[in-house]
Amino acid sequence: MLQRASSRACASKMEKAPIREVASAIASLNLSDANTTVLHVYHFNREDSKNYVVHTLRNSLTPIVLPKKTAKKGKSDTAEVEKLPETEENDGKRGVIAPSREQHWAKRFAVQAARVKVYDKAKHDPRADPVSPPPDCESYFVHLPTLWGHCPPYTLRNRGHKRAPVVCLFDPRLFWRQWKLEFGDVLTQEGVIDGRGLVNWRHGTKKGENGTLKGYKDRKRRWWLESGKKYFYEQLEHGHMIPEAAVKAKPEEVVNVKWTAPFVRAREYNFVWRGFQFAWKGTTVVDVQPKKFGWFRETMTRWNHLKLIVTVLDQGEHLQNGPSEIVLARYTSVLSARKAGRLEIFHDMLDLFLRENLTALTSTGGNIVLEKQDPATVDPFQDLGSPTEPRSEEEKTAQRLKDVVVASAMCMIMGEFQKREWVWALFWLLVDAAQNGGG
Repeated sequence: MLQRASSRACASKMEKAPIREVASAIASLNLSDANTTVLHVYHFNREDSKNYVVHTLRNSLTPIVLPKKTAKKGKSDTAEVEKLPETEENDGKRGVIAPSREQHWAKRFAVQAARVKVYDKAKHDPRADPVSPPPDCESYFVHLPTLWGHCPPYTLRNRGHKRAPVVCLFDPRLFWRQWKLEFGDVLTQEGVIDGRGLVNWRHGTKKGENGTLKGYKDRKRRWWLESGKKYFYEQLEHGHMIPEAAVKAKPEEVVNVKWTAPFVRAREYNFVWRGFQFAWKGTTVVDVQPKKFGWFRETMTRWNHLKLIVTVLDQGEHLQNGPSEIVLARYTSVLSARKAGRLEIFHDMLDLFLRENLTALTSTGGNIVLEKQDPATVDPFQDLGSPTEPRSEEEKTAQRLKDVVVASAMCMIMGEFQKREWVWALFWLLVDAAQNGGG
């Protein structure tokens, strides 16, 4: 509390200072002193690597309850449960002394394996509970629906499970060269996103004509491993439950995240949001937590860290200094099997950027269409309230900016991960070919 209060007091003193001075002052603060939200990015079901969960609580700090196995093989007694420790460091400090070091590490690895098994099932994860989520736990879920013969877009949801309200749709194109992000309150309306996680064809068009969302038709047969098993059988039993929309749904704004220079700047992604230039750039300035083999982890992930900057112009007499770069977020890659990394969002910098440019962000909007339209052709969803829509325009803009940061970060994280997977696959293919050729 004292650290957050000191951070806010520092921000209030610099409220009228130039952007360059304020940005440099806040950037010099330690992460523990700044008003920062740390989101931990995990692979959900590591085998397919298509879905991700993003939480403010780490797996090692989340207490879970597991069934304790009985003496009989293959059975478990649900009445007897064992509560895992709140931290991994407290595993051997619960009053139980391990007889030997081997048994201690065997028990520790068993606890970690049990955690991985539970966290791969969203219904067992307390952070993904849609009814009573943990307090002060921000979470997102990235879901890729499966529909054979099509390449549907990812959905970013504002809770830690795949039935949560959809924040945006994003679709990769041209081998990670471009990601198309579509935002809008229309995505949270009933029937637009069906039980498969796709835009239903009754609210979209076949190819996304005239700026509408691309819809996907219901099939008479569900193929193996396709998404929406429960939704499919409900459609067979009750028929089509989603009515035809008079006006097709359109996103409020579209953001294109581009990998601008693959061979020159391999770790740079640019996009424009409401007239401002944003960029994810590579950085080596990160805080490495003291862990075992920390030097090895730092060396292996040195070229995988990135930061999000926005380019703004200093106002008034400081205009001659040229454009300034404000660091809004930072992604730190982690050498782990399930965890992709940490996404740190600097709220002091977000507040600074919004305070200095609120008029430009809420008036014209670089990616928002504000043309006068015929009342008969106005999208009816624009007049309906969204369950996640804030009350004021300022709060809505702040929430949209945070969603843009998280969505663009997930595009960058997934793109970097998939590129590394392709490089490793190509490397081992060449090694195998060399061995076969030499043998």
